[in-house]
Formats: sequence, structure tokens, C-alpha cells
Amino acid sequence: MAKKVAYVVFVGRKTGIFTSWDEVKAQVNGFPGQKQQGYTSMADAEAAWAAWTSGSGAGNTGVCSAGRVNSAVGRTGTVHKISAGSKTGAGSVEEALRTHELGENIDANLIFPHIDGPIAYTDGSYNSMLERYAYGTIIFPNPQDLTDQLQISGSGEVDEYKTANNVAGEVLGAVTAMEFALEQGWKKITIFHDYNGLAYWAKAMPGMTRRWQAKTPIAQYYQKRYDELSQMIDVDFFWVRGHSRDHYNDIVDALAKRELGIPPELASIEAELMPLAETHRD
Repeated sequence: MAKKVAYVVFVGRKTGIFTSWDEVKAQVNGFPGQKQQGYTSMADAEAAWAAWTSGSGAGNTGVCSAGRVNSAVGRTGTVHKISAGSKTGAGSVEEALRTHELGENIDANLIFPHIDGPIAYTDGSYNSMLERYAYGTIIFPNPQDLTDQLQISGSGEVDEYKTANNVAGEVLGAVTAMEFALEQGWKKITIFHDYNGLAYWAKAMPGMTRRWQAKTPIAQYYQKRYDELSQMIDVDFFWVRGHSRDHYNDIVDALAKRELGIPPELASIEAELMPLAETHRD
């Protein structure tokens, strides 16, 4: 039997293309109605995922495939995607991004100073027992000073959004970051996220429609809110792979989980969470 080199999770806690069975199990084990498939080539997996997303349009996380550091200029900023394959020298920003995509810790001290303006990390989670979604957000007003940060978390249970599971949390986290930036009078914010829908529902290549159509209630809400907010503030999106030992992604994931009573995946992260009374927003 040919070895599986890629897996597509069509229905699960997080969906998209994964390269290890352990990653897949974490998304589908115990998940109602889960659907996944293994493939012997990355090309076949990417084709299957593309066919699935073009048919459903929403409720799916980003593809974790190999490629180059690339960007697509949108109406008010840039959509960034980090992935393997960049051939640059050690110590460069591109090299830091490449090693991060390969599963190593991101060198935030190297990358963040090259970001223009405040930074936010966001993530979402869902508790099927509670039928409630949640988000976690970290705001860095000054990327040169990572000790200055604000942690925000919250949850919701709007019936028409709950069917999107963790995606509803992803959306609320991004909207919270944009709204906070606007409240502070900032002109721009860069959002680091692990769910491509946040960028694909919002941005479009010049002269083209948006990459993903907003077919679900949560996607339609997000697209409308993004359009409103982006008239007043520039928003850039920076994709990072989830559950790849990206330190701040781990923290916002834990913030979202805490809102739902779910322990963090890494016990050591708990010590870095601010008290719930200080982070929670209704």
C-alpha cells in the first residue's frame, strides 16, 4: 500500500490539509460527523481540498501546504502566507518564517520589528457539549516591546453562528482586534491567525472578487463587519500554522479554550495567561 503523505480533514475541529496522522486524529477523534481522507501525493490532497472549499465556500481552515513566502495585495493592506521553501540566508526575516513553518519556534524578536504598526494574534475554539464558541486575542501596541501586551477573550452562543464551531470564535477574535485598534485611534493593525478564511473572506486580488464567498451566517457577518471597519483602519493578515509551537498562537488558543472550560494543550502556557477577570469581554 502506498504511503499517505497528506491528509484532508473535511469536517473536524479544524479542517484543511495536514501532513501527519497525529494531527488528523486531534481534529477528528470524537468529533460528530467527522470526515477525512489520506492521499499519496500532496497534489491530490490539494485538489481534493480545493474542490471541497469551492463547493462549501466557508467553515474551513487554511491549507498547510509547502510553497513560498508570498503575499496578495488587497484593498487596504496585504494578505501574507508563511510556508516552507524560502531560500534565504540565516538570520533573515524570510529564514525565520521558513523555519517556523517547518514546526520550529518563531523568532518574534526578529520578525515583529519589521511589522509596521500594532500586532494582534487571534484564535478560536468550540465546546460541542456547551454548544458555545470562544476567542482569544493578544494585542501588542508596539512590536518592539513584547512585554507590553493586552489579552482579551470572550465567548458566544448565537444559534446561527454555532454551526460554524470554532470558526465563529476565529471571526470574533479578528473583529475584536480590529475594533480595539479603532478604539485606540490606530491607523493600522496586523492580525496573525491560523484560519485562512479571515483573510480570504476579507481581501481580494486587484481586479478580482474575494477568494472565498461568504455563504454562511458567520462569514456574512464577518465580511460586513470587515467592510465597515476597513473603511476606518488598514488591516493586514499574516497566516501562521496552528498547533506548530508558535508561542503566541498557543497563548490565544489557550485563552479561547479557557473561556469554554477546556485545559490548554501545553500546561506551561497557563502561567502566561492573565486572570480571566482581566481578559474577559462579553
